[in-house]
Amino acid sequence: MASKKGIAITAAIVAGVVATSMLIWLQPQTQTVTNITDSELASQDVANMPANNISFVYNEHDLITTEIESAYEKWTTGDISSNELKAGIDRVRLDAAQLKNRLTAGQPPEEWRQSYSLYAQALEKFDAYLKEMEAIVNSENRDPAPARLAEIKQEMDSLAEQAVDAFPK
Repeated sequence: MASKKGIAITAAIVAGVVATSMLIWLQPQTQTVTNITDSELASQDVANMPANNISFVYNEHDLITTEIESAYEKWTTGDISSNELKAGIDRVRLDAAQLKNRLTAGQPPEEWRQSYSLYAQALEKFDAYLKEMEAIVNSENRDPAPARLAEIKQEMDSLAEQAVDAFPK
């Protein structure tokens, strides 16, 4: 049979867990949105949080790369028009320029400079990738895997990988 002391301890633990769960559940759910065009914030991030800043740029770059590759694939199969893809390329090009701005907005600490420089080069390659994609769209050649586009992407991915490898240990 259970003792009164054991029941009281169990009840206190259960009450604490339930109360904590309720507090967490009742907390307002806030979302933090980072504006990639905020150059003042970007400059502060470069100086004060270089790892967070370059990680943000890396993640956003990955996102826009996936977005435009998906749109390109839809274009090759005729699911979207050339004008829709060109609009997507223009939008992604603007986003990439803003990401590059985040890298060049301030001075990263010395140990991060090589990584920042390499990633800025990767973003320059991404611009070349977008220009090549746009040239393909203008030619109306719906080849799903043109060699030059794949070559530029490989160079861009290599630079991004080198930038990650250059992260300070």
